Amino acid sequence: VLEHIPAAESAAREAIRAARRAVLATVPSHEDDTPEHIHLFDRSRLDRMFRDAGARRVTIEQVRGHLALVALR
Repeated sequence: VLEHIPAAESAAREAIRAARRAVLATVPSHEDDTPEHIHLFDRSRLDRMFRDAGARRVTIEQVRGHLALVALR
């Protein structure tokens, strides 16, 4: 749901803080017709956002129209 949250960076920080070991997130990888999407993330923005949030390691893969992220705490 990160693409729907105005303060996505704050949500990433809270997810990393609350996670026991890792955070799994998926976001659309391309623009679509959903007006509720207020962010479009690319790999570098996701990586930077979760590293800035405190993740020690971030892995991002492309999967069927989405980016799938695993951020290790």
